[in-house]
Amino acid sequence: MTSIRPPSAYCSTMTPTMTEFDLGLLFAAWLTGLAGGSGHCIGMCGGIVGALGVGQGGGWHGLLRLAAAHIGRVTSYALAGMLVGFAGASFAVGFLGPRGLSALRLLAAGLIFAIGLQLLLGRPLLTRLEQAGSSFWRLLAPQMRRLLPPRDPMRAFGVGALWGWLPCGLVYSQLAVAAASGGPVAGALVMSSFGFGTIVSLSAVNVLLHSLGIGRVPRQAGGLLLILFALWTVLPLVQGPGHMH
Repeated sequence: MTSIRPPSAYCSTMTPTMTEFDLGLLFAAWLTGLAGGSGHCIGMCGGIVGALGVGQGGGWHGLLRLAAAHIGRVTSYALAGMLVGFAGASFAVGFLGPRGLSALRLLAAGLIFAIGLQLLLGRPLLTRLEQAGSSFWRLLAPQMRRLLPPRDPMRAFGVGALWGWLPCGLVYSQLAVAAASGGPVAGALVMSSFGFGTIVSLSAVNVLLHSLGIGRVPRQAGGLLLILFALWTVLPLVQGPGHMH
């Protein structure tokens, strides 16, 4: 683990040398988006993906609009991750002092373990989290409908930016990990990695896997990897300072 940083460090960029935990956290976020979106993302966001191309034709123009929408969505994820990362770090350091970062990393490991277990078992545990953001989404949904179907990449980016605030328990679970990531930059990177993972989940590759009847395999394998990563992460924390790397 890295040395304890003062609260002011949370507003700065990440250190040039990232730790194994930092890199692992980004990979875990990407894997969550990749595996967690198997079925979940298609069910919730498949209609929006379809609406992005309705009456607009295909070809490169369609791909450009879809890419702009995904960039807008990931941008919203990154903004949300930055906000919760700053709030989580400020709260932890303010109340726990030097032990705040260790507590955050222990919390992040616990959340990743819970997400991995959820993906492995395929249990619908996200419904209540999605209901929590439904009131805010009712304010944004009319604005999004005005932009559909988008006629150009700029409007598609706007659709994606609003799309990023769609109530989704998977997103909220990952936001909790971002809040425990250690700072605003780390939080933004975690949510960006998650967002790029979901892009693959919404692609034709995932649709093909479901058509072949093996759509659950990536989800279950990803869940198992997340559980193993969480256990690997938490061992140095529970063994004591002498075992931390």
